[in-house]
Amino acid sequence: MYRFGDCTSPSTDLSCATPAKHIDIVVPDQSGTLALVTGANSGIGFGVSQRLVAAGAEVILAVRNMDKGNKAAQDIRVEHPAASVVVEQLDLASLASIAAFADRMLTSGRPIHLLINNAGLMALPTLYAATNPLAAGAEYYGPGGFGELTGLPKAARIPRKALDENTARRLWQVSEELTGVHFPVD
Repeated sequence: MYRFGDCTSPSTDLSCATPAKHIDIVVPDQSGTLALVTGANSGIGFGVSQRLVAAGAEVILAVRNMDKGNKAAQDIRVEHPAASVVVEQLDLASLASIAAFADRMLTSGRPIHLLINNAGLMALPTLYAATNPLAAGAEYYGPGGFGELTGLPKAARIPRKALDENTARRLWQVSEELTGVHFPVD
Protein backbone atom coordinates (compact mmCIF):
# COMPACT_ATOMS: atom_id res chain seq x y z
CA MET A 1 0.00 0.00 0.00
CA TYR A 2 1.26 3.46 -0.86
CA ARG A 3 0.46 6.06 1.75
CA PHE A 4 0.87 9.63 0.62
CA GLY A 5 2.28 11.48 3.62
CA ASP A 6 3.01 10.62 7.18
CA CYS A 7 1.14 12.21 10.05
CA THR A 8 3.88 14.34 11.62
CA SER A 9 2.02 17.46 12.67
CA PRO A 10 -1.62 16.81 13.64
CA SER A 11 -2.46 20.50 13.71
CA THR A 12 -1.42 21.18 10.11
CA ASP A 13 -1.11 17.85 8.30
CA LEU A 14 -4.32 16.79 6.51
CA SER A 15 -3.15 13.17 6.46
CA CYS A 16 -3.82 13.20 10.21
CA ALA A 17 -7.51 14.06 9.72
CA THR A 18 -8.55 10.55 8.74
CA PRO A 19 -6.68 7.31 8.19
CA ALA A 20 -4.99 6.95 4.82
CA LYS A 21 -7.17 5.21 2.30
CA HIS A 22 -5.61 2.63 0.02
CA ILE A 23 -6.57 3.32 -3.55
CA ASP A 24 -5.52 0.61 -5.94
CA ILE A 25 -4.78 2.36 -9.21
CA VAL A 26 -3.46 0.26 -12.04
CA VAL A 27 -0.62 2.04 -13.80
CA PRO A 28 0.00 0.57 -17.26
CA ASP A 29 3.49 -0.40 -18.38
CA GLN A 30 5.66 2.71 -18.52
CA SER A 31 8.81 1.11 -19.98
CA GLY A 32 10.59 3.63 -22.19
CA THR A 33 8.82 6.55 -20.51
CA LEU A 34 10.79 9.43 -19.00
CA ALA A 35 8.70 10.99 -16.24
CA LEU A 36 9.47 14.24 -14.44
CA VAL A 37 7.87 14.67 -11.02
CA THR A 38 8.22 17.96 -9.15
CA GLY A 39 8.12 17.85 -5.36
CA ALA A 40 9.01 14.17 -5.59
CA ASN A 41 10.83 13.75 -2.30
CA SER A 42 7.70 13.50 -0.14
CA GLY A 43 3.94 13.23 -0.07
CA ILE A 44 1.99 12.73 -3.27
CA GLY A 45 5.05 13.36 -5.45
CA PHE A 46 6.95 10.57 -3.72
CA GLY A 47 3.98 8.20 -3.99
CA VAL A 48 3.50 8.95 -7.68
CA SER A 49 7.23 8.44 -8.29
CA GLN A 50 7.07 5.04 -6.59
CA ARG A 51 4.13 3.97 -8.73
CA LEU A 52 5.79 5.13 -11.95
CA VAL A 53 9.05 3.34 -11.13
CA ALA A 54 7.11 0.18 -10.29
CA ALA A 55 5.50 0.44 -13.74
CA GLY A 56 8.92 0.66 -15.42
CA ALA A 57 9.31 4.40 -16.00
CA GLU A 58 12.58 6.24 -15.64
CA VAL A 59 11.76 8.99 -13.14
CA ILE A 60 13.44 12.34 -12.57
CA LEU A 61 12.82 13.51 -9.02
CA ALA A 62 12.83 17.31 -9.35
CA VAL A 63 13.40 18.62 -5.83
CA ARG A 64 14.41 21.78 -4.04
CA ASN A 65 16.51 19.98 -1.41
CA MET A 66 19.04 17.55 -2.88
CA ASP A 67 19.60 15.71 0.43
CA LYS A 68 15.89 14.95 0.72
CA GLY A 69 15.75 14.05 -2.97
CA ASN A 70 18.66 11.63 -2.66
CA LYS A 71 17.02 10.05 0.40
CA ALA A 72 13.77 9.62 -1.57
CA ALA A 73 15.65 8.02 -4.47
CA GLN A 74 17.40 5.69 -2.04
CA ASP A 75 14.03 4.72 -0.48
CA ILE A 76 12.60 4.00 -3.94
CA ARG A 77 15.60 1.83 -4.83
CA VAL A 78 15.13 -0.22 -1.65
CA GLU A 79 11.70 -1.31 -2.92
CA HIS A 80 12.70 -1.34 -6.59
CA PRO A 81 16.44 -2.17 -6.90
CA ALA A 82 16.41 -1.92 -10.70
CA ALA A 83 14.72 1.49 -10.62
CA SER A 84 16.01 4.18 -12.91
CA VAL A 85 15.74 7.25 -10.69
CA VAL A 86 17.61 10.52 -11.15
CA VAL A 87 17.55 13.43 -8.70
CA GLU A 88 17.65 16.96 -10.14
CA GLN A 89 17.61 20.23 -8.25
CA LEU A 90 14.68 22.51 -9.05
CA ASP A 91 13.52 25.38 -6.85
CA LEU A 92 10.28 26.68 -8.35
CA ALA A 93 10.59 29.88 -6.33
CA SER A 94 13.77 30.79 -8.21
CA LEU A 95 13.73 31.77 -11.88
CA ALA A 96 17.50 31.10 -11.99
CA SER A 97 16.93 27.56 -10.72
CA ILE A 98 14.14 27.01 -13.24
CA ALA A 99 16.33 28.27 -16.11
CA ALA A 100 19.29 26.09 -15.01
CA PHE A 101 17.03 23.06 -14.75
CA ALA A 102 15.53 23.72 -18.19
CA ASP A 103 19.04 24.05 -19.66
CA ARG A 104 20.05 20.69 -18.15
CA MET A 105 16.93 19.02 -19.54
CA LEU A 106 17.44 20.55 -23.01
CA THR A 107 21.13 19.60 -23.00
CA SER A 108 20.24 15.99 -22.23
CA GLY A 109 18.35 15.92 -25.55
CA ARG A 110 15.76 13.52 -24.16
CA PRO A 111 12.03 14.18 -24.43
CA ILE A 112 10.01 14.22 -21.24
CA HIS A 113 7.02 11.97 -21.87
CA LEU A 114 5.19 12.54 -18.62
CA LEU A 115 5.21 15.70 -16.49
CA ILE A 116 3.71 15.63 -13.01
CA ASN A 117 3.54 19.20 -11.66
CA ASN A 118 3.14 18.29 -8.02
CA ALA A 119 5.28 20.88 -6.21
CA GLY A 120 3.61 24.10 -5.31
CA LEU A 121 4.41 27.32 -3.57
CA MET A 122 1.18 28.84 -2.44
CA ALA A 123 2.23 30.52 0.80
CA LEU A 124 3.05 33.86 -0.84
CA PRO A 125 -0.35 34.37 -2.55
CA THR A 126 -2.13 33.04 0.54
CA LEU A 127 -0.25 35.39 2.88
CA TYR A 128 -0.89 38.26 0.48
CA ALA A 129 -4.63 37.61 0.39
CA ALA A 130 -4.75 37.23 4.17
CA THR A 131 -2.72 40.29 5.09
CA ASN A 132 -3.10 42.94 2.38
CA PRO A 133 -5.93 45.39 3.11
CA LEU A 134 -6.35 45.94 -0.65
CA ALA A 135 -7.11 42.25 -1.25
CA ALA A 136 -10.83 41.96 -1.92
CA GLY A 137 -12.80 39.24 -0.19
CA ALA A 138 -13.61 36.08 -2.17
CA GLU A 139 -10.92 36.83 -4.76
CA TYR A 140 -8.44 34.13 -5.64
CA TYR A 141 -4.79 35.19 -5.61
CA GLY A 142 -2.04 33.42 -7.46
CA PRO A 143 1.32 34.10 -9.08
CA GLY A 144 1.24 37.09 -11.44
CA GLY A 145 4.22 36.21 -13.62
CA PHE A 146 4.55 34.36 -16.91
CA GLY A 147 1.62 32.00 -17.42
CA GLU A 148 0.54 32.71 -13.84
CA LEU A 149 3.12 30.12 -12.80
CA THR A 150 5.56 32.30 -10.87
CA GLY A 151 5.88 35.86 -9.68
CA LEU A 152 4.32 38.25 -7.21
CA PRO A 153 0.71 37.69 -6.14
CA LYS A 154 -2.16 39.23 -8.05
CA ALA A 155 -5.86 38.58 -8.41
CA ALA A 156 -5.99 35.53 -10.65
CA ARG A 157 -8.16 34.94 -13.68
CA ILE A 158 -10.73 32.30 -12.89
CA PRO A 159 -11.73 30.14 -15.85
CA ARG A 160 -15.47 29.91 -16.41
CA LYS A 161 -15.36 26.14 -15.94
CA ALA A 162 -13.89 26.63 -12.45
CA LEU A 163 -17.08 28.46 -11.48
CA ASP A 164 -19.33 25.63 -12.66
CA GLU A 165 -21.11 24.16 -9.62
CA ASN A 166 -21.29 20.62 -11.03
CA THR A 167 -17.57 20.62 -11.85
CA ALA A 168 -16.75 21.90 -8.35
CA ARG A 169 -18.95 19.25 -6.74
CA ARG A 170 -17.28 16.47 -8.79
CA LEU A 171 -13.77 17.78 -8.02
CA TRP A 172 -14.63 17.84 -4.30
CA GLN A 173 -15.98 14.27 -4.47
CA VAL A 174 -12.96 12.92 -6.35
CA SER A 175 -10.56 14.72 -3.98
CA GLU A 176 -12.26 13.13 -0.98
CA GLU A 177 -12.18 9.70 -2.60
CA LEU A 178 -8.50 9.92 -3.52
CA THR A 179 -7.24 11.40 -0.25
CA GLY A 180 -9.60 9.70 2.17
CA VAL A 181 -10.00 13.09 3.88
CA HIS A 182 -13.62 14.13 4.31
CA PHE A 183 -14.87 17.56 5.26
CA PRO A 184 -18.49 18.00 6.27
CA VAL A 185 -20.33 20.42 3.99
CA ASP A 186 -23.28 22.25 5.51
